[in-house]
Amino acid sequence: MQNDDALIARIHGRDWCPVALPWFGFARRRDALSALRREAYASAARRHRVPRALRVARYALTWPLLAARNTHHAVAAWGGAVQALDGLSRSRQFRDLFWLALTEN
Repeated sequence: MQNDDALIARIHGRDWCPVALPWFGFARRRDALSALRREAYASAARRHRVPRALRVARYALTWPLLAARNTHHAVAAWGGAVQALDGLSRSRQFRDLFWLALTEN
């Protein structure tokens, strides 16, 4: 249990991008949930001293690398259990999780 908590703590908090990047799906969709997510990001952005454009530029460059690292950690930690339950290979899990991280945050 302790090891699982430490692993979750290491991954959690860095497993989502703190700015809404233009290619995230909710940035384009016009449904109510996507509008709510955009407003939540806008509200959080108003609390920062760094201009939004600079934060977006920074995360646009670094988010794919962070997402790949986070995906690797998640598949290394839980990939075997997921493969046993659902039959998805670890490479398929990595590909699916990485795609979701890049497109849906």
